[in-house]
Amino acid sequence: MKKGTLLGIIFFLILNLSAWASDHPRYAITNEGGINHIIYVDDVDKDGEKCDRNITYESLMKPDNNFLTAEEKASIGAGKQIVKFVKMKSGYLMSYIFQAAGYDPEFVMAVYSRVSEHAGANGLGDYILKSEVKEASTDPYANPFHVFYEQHVDSPYANGEYTNLTWVEKLADGSYLLDAKLVDSNDSSFAPRWLDGYLKAYPYRSKSVFVVACNYMIPRTSMWQGTYNDTFKQRMVLSGQNMIRWLNRVLKDPKSTEEYRDRLHKLLANKK
Repeated sequence: MKKGTLLGIIFFLILNLSAWASDHPRYAITNEGGINHIIYVDDVDKDGEKCDRNITYESLMKPDNNFLTAEEKASIGAGKQIVKFVKMKSGYLMSYIFQAAGYDPEFVMAVYSRVSEHAGANGLGDYILKSEVKEASTDPYANPFHVFYEQHVDSPYANGEYTNLTWVEKLADGSYLLDAKLVDSNDSSFAPRWLDGYLKAYPYRSKSVFVVACNYMIPRTSMWQGTYNDTFKQRMVLSGQNMIRWLNRVLKDPKSTEEYRDRLHKLLANKK
């Protein structure tokens, strides 16, 4: 083989490996409490791109807080759902859903924490094809627990598959928190290489709730950022609307309501 040809092949391989590496970050696996965690070496966590877990109704409504417009603040006070999108340093969107409603915080978390029901039109949306708790058959009230998700993506892209470590807890201020972090994902373009998200249900006025939900995902490819952001926006708006429908459906059945609450109580009692 000629020297020039060999150098050309080496240069071609370097270019392609560099491109592959940009979409497949290096990672390390750590073990905490018997649970494997994937920690990406070039994670955006180092840039602080995490959801704000300190948002409350009071902090949002302060006159000097400009995160929401005056119109959006008034809409929340009127019981309307607000979905806010923020473009992060990565170019991808972080979403916040705000909702004041006449449910109690425990009920909201009792329903939302049934993550095995997130998939489908009766859950958060039919774009979620699977939401499976890996410990369901061995320890149904494990807390924390692993959730496997599969999200539909139109051809020619493959569906996004990923697993979150998820936990539920009741905080000192009387609020309920469902928190999650990414522990594994496949190589498809829609699967995240970074994920941060939570849902918090705060006591609000008399027998009511203020819900804050945040979701932020960076997919494994940057080749279709605009398409991804558009899809993400549609799905977050849909999931917020579907969550209200889900809550109302369960609320109509007192027996189901008690079953959901009982399961939440067992999850909280089993928190590690």
